[in-house]
Amino acid sequence: MALVYVAGFAAVGFDRNGHQQAAPKMPPIFEDVLDTTSGADNTAALPNTVSLLRIHTDGAVNISIKAGAVAADGGAASPSQSSVPMAANTTEYFTVDPEAGARVSAITNA
Repeated sequence: MALVYVAGFAAVGFDRNGHQQAAPKMPPIFEDVLDTTSGADNTAALPNTVSLLRIHTDGAVNISIKAGAVAADGGAASPSQSSVPMAANTTEYFTVDPEAGARVSAITNA
């Protein structure tokens, strides 16, 4: 079981001198919390303005980010349902191409 916190951003930030920063511009334009207690859980479709995702998990999970995404556990992954493992208590950033119907899916990785 894990809670997976998803935040979507439209852009990275800039400092007062106009230099691009390695951090998303706040506030997020999309937020959701996935609960993998009962199996795979999915966000709603991401807004087409989201280009950067921040994903934090408090448990070991596999995630998938794409149109119609359904995360698969480590033993069931296939090319059509590829999943990326994330260790417990980690945060990762992902850039994404705005895509109609793209969503984040997560499942506990036992």
